[in-house]
Amino acid sequence: MSTAPADEHPSRTPWSAVLLGVLVLGILLATCGVPGGGADDPPRSPADPARVAEPALAELLGERSRALGGDDRDAWLATVGEDAAYRERQGWVFDNLVQLPRAVARFELVDGSARTEGDEVVAEVRRVLQVAGWDVVPVTTAAEYRFRLTTVAGGGAATTAYRVVADTEASAPWDLAPVRVVVRGGALVVADAADARADALADDVEQAIDDVASEVPLPWSARAMVYALSATDVLRAVEGMPVDDPEQLDGVAFTVAAAPEDRTVAAVRVVLHPRLLTTDAGSPSRGRLLRHELTHVALGDRDDRVPTWLSEGVAELVSVRGMAMGERAISRAAIDAAEAGVAGVAELPGDADFGGARSGASYGLAWWACEHVVRTWGEDRLWSLLASYAASPDEDRDAVLRRVLGVDGSELAGAAGRRIVSVFG
Repeated sequence: MSTAPADEHPSRTPWSAVLLGVLVLGILLATCGVPGGGADDPPRSPADPARVAEPALAELLGERSRALGGDDRDAWLATVGEDAAYRERQGWVFDNLVQLPRAVARFELVDGSARTEGDEVVAEVRRVLQVAGWDVVPVTTAAEYRFRLTTVAGGGAATTAYRVVADTEASAPWDLAPVRVVVRGGALVVADAADARADALADDVEQAIDDVASEVPLPWSARAMVYALSATDVLRAVEGMPVDDPEQLDGVAFTVAAAPEDRTVAAVRVVLHPRLLTTDAGSPSRGRLLRHELTHVALGDRDDRVPTWLSEGVAELVSVRGMAMGERAISRAAIDAAEAGVAGVAELPGDADFGGARSGASYGLAWWACEHVVRTWGEDRLWSLLASYAASPDEDRDAVLRRVLGVDGSELAGAAGRRIVSVFG
């Protein structure tokens, strides 16, 4: 993955010469009576108090960073204002964060962002957090923080210092409610704090990771972070979700960018619909769903560079491996579409077909297009097709198919439809 180059160090500037030049120019302006340089000028406005406060705010954020790095809850809460509700929230945010294995965890003030609002200073703060073993690079998120001067006892005399009194952090489950983090091998599950089902789910995720690792011949970490919460808030917030209504999804894999202005993929995570928590632990249906989403994790950024029918088809193909044929369910819509394609002109699903009314049919056709490739040309040819698309994402899609398989999309779709009809019709 691309990383930012190391900062180049500019050559040193002879600041003493610059300062001397400024002083000489000031003397000339004063003695020559240049307009605007006289004694009758209006007084300059005092410095912006918010900007004056920035060094103190930066130091306070440094204290928060050190408290988090040292797992020091008291030091963390010492940076927080007096409001009881906000202190309670900050308490469980700290408790959430310290459960994560952290390679990097710090808070940074965005220079020049501070402004005053009443008796508060508002500024943009960036949290830099890397979950060790699960994030390839640190993840930077931006939020607005509010600071207020607070009376602080110390050294025998009361003084005033800035404290955090509010923030808009909401980029991950650990910002929204108390959570519990369960780690099993390469599986890291984030669940509600009181949810005892998280342990069984973590076991299932660990098994699914092993299953996918044995089927997908691509380099990947064989690790996955899975959000499994009782509310759909995080699922609704996923950027680029394929459907508008999260009730239509059992789960989705999504990429996490390194920073708002840096789209480097730091991680691919999975968020599950709450109903997956009520599905029996170890059940074939839950295992299939987990293998599907974890295949997307294994594909990584290749997932976004290939046709959706191929990424979803590969995920479905891997998800049913090891299942009895009678357990490999397919939608009625896929069977109907296959029969219609056999009778008429078949086409592979388009990228937009995997959301809304056509999604059921599209997933089934994509799955069996991949099944046909494997059964006709072998497993290696399927992965060669994926590699070819990923390497040439702008090339005509039928041209790639003809180059790798010798058929076009219509021919492949027709063959997939005939297989569906023969197996499920």
